Amino acid sequence: MFEVYGTDQVGGRVILTTTMLERLKALDHLAHAHGFACAFLEEHLLIAFRGMSWRCPSWRIVKPVDTWLQEYATWLAGLVDLPVDIVHTLNLAALSTTSTVPAAPFVPTRRPAVAVGTSSGQVFSSGLWRLVGEGGMAFANIASGALFGFVALFGAWYGIKQGYASNTFWYFWGMISAGIAYGVYAIAIGVIEIARLAWRWNAPLRTLKRP
Repeated sequence: MFEVYGTDQVGGRVILTTTMLERLKALDHLAHAHGFACAFLEEHLLIAFRGMSWRCPSWRIVKPVDTWLQEYATWLAGLVDLPVDIVHTLNLAALSTTSTVPAAPFVPTRRPAVAVGTSSGQVFSSGLWRLVGEGGMAFANIASGALFGFVALFGAWYGIKQGYASNTFWYFWGMISAGIAYGVYAIAIGVIEIARLAWRWNAPLRTLKRP
């Protein structure tokens, strides 16, 4: 269910106990996130939810407003309160609510600033390189599908016009069918990937992928 990466095996085993893994599993159910990523950095726990969305589903337009508006408002309120729920679900509170000892105030650790110069902080330095880096495979799929699909369509046109010999009839038409099917599939995959790239172009967590 989880893929773990780290440089300290001992520290990783201390943190990722069976109880903590069960709490992380419960957190995914609590947030309806359909997968998330987290990082342990000293006293901080960083969590990134990819499957969550503030956007109202488009299919709501076919339902009367009165039947779903209050439910959606409750859902939004739950998202606002989610950080507190995360603390309780993962049992990150320093003291229990029944303790009579006052909790010490949180003092953030001061760290030296990291000089980044004039860089943008993005994975790719320009939109063109990002388009090539993140959309390269999509364009390759479209090109591959178009090439094989064109060859298959040309073979089909030739077979209709000239015909194939009886001993190779099923062989050629089988290859033609496979080429057309692959072309349609590859082009569809490429178009979907490009549409997904365009959808998350300005998203802050665009490089996070669901495992």
